[in-house]
Amino acid sequence: MNEIKVSIVLPSKNVKDYIKECLESVINQTLRDIEIICVDANSTDGTREIIEEYKNDDNRIILLDDDMGSCGYAYNIGIAISRGKYVGFVETDDYVRLDMFERLYNVAEANNLDYVKGNHTNFTDVGNERFFEEERVFRESPYERNYGLIINPSMYPEVNWFDHCMWNGIYRREYLKDKNVKLNESKGPSYQDHGFQWQTILKARKAMYLDESYYFYRNDNANSSMNNLNGIVKDYGEFLFVRNILNNSSETMSEHWSIYYDKMFYTLKRWVELYVKNDFELSGEQKQVIEKWIYDLHAGEAYITPKMIGMEKYCELALLKDNFELYCEYVKSIILAKDNYLKSIIKNMRGKSVIIFGAGVFGTRICAVLEQFEDIKIIAFCDNKAHENQLIRGKDVYTPDYAINKYGDAYYLIANQKYYLDCMRQLMDLGVDKSHISYYEMTNNELDGRYVGQIL
Repeated sequence: MNEIKVSIVLPSKNVKDYIKECLESVINQTLRDIEIICVDANSTDGTREIIEEYKNDDNRIILLDDDMGSCGYAYNIGIAISRGKYVGFVETDDYVRLDMFERLYNVAEANNLDYVKGNHTNFTDVGNERFFEEERVFRESPYERNYGLIINPSMYPEVNWFDHCMWNGIYRREYLKDKNVKLNESKGPSYQDHGFQWQTILKARKAMYLDESYYFYRNDNANSSMNNLNGIVKDYGEFLFVRNILNNSSETMSEHWSIYYDKMFYTLKRWVELYVKNDFELSGEQKQVIEKWIYDLHAGEAYITPKMIGMEKYCELALLKDNFELYCEYVKSIILAKDNYLKSIIKNMRGKSVIIFGAGVFGTRICAVLEQFEDIKIIAFCDNKAHENQLIRGKDVYTPDYAINKYGDAYYLIANQKYYLDCMRQLMDLGVDKSHISYYEMTNNELDGRYVGQIL
């Protein structure tokens, strides 16, 4: 074997339904000089046997055991035995673009980087369809300017907010070793990538982010730790691990603490939404962790002021800290309002021929929902950036003026949150009556098959 350029670590635990797609995407990388380190946590569903079959056919695959049942431990032992110049990671219910590691390796080598990372694409399987939505690391101005630059990430605290994944890049192995970067070895998949992220960002001196998506992240694994309320205890433990990192780093600035506490609030809010939406029962341990979490948010008040997180978020945080039960009712009311909003959009479109104004994520999602109703006819999409022969879900994408000339009596559903007023004015200037224009804002219920089934 030639010199190993990238070692790729794949931890696994009962992912029989996904492991083949993952392994196929890794073993068929255009960069051939790789080693594939699989670390299995005593799977009982046939996952290990599938890995062994691939190992028999590809001598680049190494199979190790994770007897601790810790995703952090699995990654650590993978890093420890790795021989590549760089190390990458793939979760085994995900998959990667076939040129991911070649592209990242070439950029890292050309620029002598500690790490290089790209965007990722979330995907959800609904029935026989797969929905893709790219998630960029830097999603807004002025932070987009960071793409393609060599930066010292420790001097850019905002990177810790935007970059929350460890598997969307590669890291120079000697850098990880020299800086003693290790994951928290807590039990199970327990958000150990958070600690890894904070360490690599604080300790790197040369890094780059590419505005390209290489990694496909699964959002619909029912066994994911993000879909189980037991994860709240593990998640809090990872925040304690990160706090220790910040307390012991000479690179830590007050801005890092602001982002740390802002993330604590954001994460607890997500757990509350899961708790309220599914009407879960809280265990005694979970209640204790929530109390500790809120106590810590009180302790970080100096770092989460209105100036730093915005007045709206600050007021919401104040409610959470002062009255948890009332905050849960507040979250419940928002969830109910989103449900009712999506139902009202569907009701308003029934019996109509509809053109969706917006060829992005919003438009694609609402189209998938509306298509399930026989009395709603989606004619086409329109978008100011439409190009010739463009199709979305089998439907033509036209410029607004062409769509209006072709379908004069259609109803228009604007699926563009940022520029919806401009879109509405444009349609009205082109002669569309205001009564034929509606606005849609994404609720995150669109891809929930159970929810759509309730409407049907």
